[in-house]
Amino acid sequence: MSSRELLTLTHLNGSDGPFRLRVESNVRPDLDFVLKSQNALPSLQAQYADFSLVSPFVQLLLQRQPGELLIDYLCTQTADLARFALSLDIKVVVTAGLGGVVLGESDADQRWGAALLGLLEVPMVSDQPRSGVDASFAYEHYALGSRNHALLIKWVERVACWFEDRQRILDVGCGTGVFLDQMVRKGLQAEGMDSNHASIRYAESLGLNVRCVDVREGLLVVDSEYDAIHCSHFVEHMTPAELAETMGSVYRALKPGGRAVFVFPDPESIRSQLLGFWRDPTHVRFYHPDIVESMARAAGLVLEFNSQKQDARRVVPFSFEPPEYEEVAVDPDLASSDAESALLHRLAVLEQRLEVQDRWIRELWAVNQTWAWADDAVLTFLRP
Repeated sequence: MSSRELLTLTHLNGSDGPFRLRVESNVRPDLDFVLKSQNALPSLQAQYADFSLVSPFVQLLLQRQPGELLIDYLCTQTADLARFALSLDIKVVVTAGLGGVVLGESDADQRWGAALLGLLEVPMVSDQPRSGVDASFAYEHYALGSRNHALLIKWVERVACWFEDRQRILDVGCGTGVFLDQMVRKGLQAEGMDSNHASIRYAESLGLNVRCVDVREGLLVVDSEYDAIHCSHFVEHMTPAELAETMGSVYRALKPGGRAVFVFPDPESIRSQLLGFWRDPTHVRFYHPDIVESMARAAGLVLEFNSQKQDARRVVPFSFEPPEYEEVAVDPDLASSDAESALLHRLAVLEQRLEVQDRWIRELWAVNQTWAWADDAVLTFLRP
């Protein structure tokens, strides 16, 4: 793990269709790391690389921390891998050169491609600590190597409707810029801020307008500038005092009539409690939507929408003891000793027991439906 180490990324198949990538090291001959993907697009299109490529590749970069990465040529997939390397301040060289690189036709293709080629032609000199702004938490392992951008796009789609009529948008805690990219594709003016250097570097490689700054400090100097503010998965990174301060800053940053959209883990979600929240090492605590609403109201914002109030949630009791069959009442005329009557009696008992089991299943389902509650809460507010 040295700045003198050079990693080489080589295509093992053609430039389209299923392919493999081999990663080799100049100081570790035994390193023979092969990545597999379903598709390599020869022109640079505005698509994220398959997460099956990204996760192991980023983990390898963070483990080896090479000084340089050589890529034989750029396709859509290797272009995205180059962005991750640049985000970690690793020098990237394309051995085939950049003159033959073909960009896709869409505006997003052109924006992504031009930004990446600009960084490759004139490497950015960083004054930030190399490979790990949040070294004590190894945050890049999570921010870059554990978050599937394709999945994040689906998260953006859940809230995109709240920004369709807004022209100037600020994304607070923008991360790698997935939300911003989707807004720019819709023709909206969107900019972001985040405190993680590597995430900002990646967003810059998509041609996005972003700043690396302490978000709470950055908000303090903004006054009535934005039609909308997007704050997704940021409140859980703050203490109550910090959140209260941020609510005031959000109020001041919005124009009158501006909208603030907050997305954060819902503490009433079982999946969020068990499966997601503690994967991020910088999470501080859960916030119930009622708390977020109260703090927003105190800052002068007016509640517009609360997703937790929209899904007809119902909390039902559940017994510690398993249910027992009730005494089955059967027509005494069916209880005679002949075979036909005995069979009818047994059928009547079974029928009533099925009715009881059906009721139990419905009661159990009423309890289990809490697993279907969304992982995140979405609250929107307006500045009067």
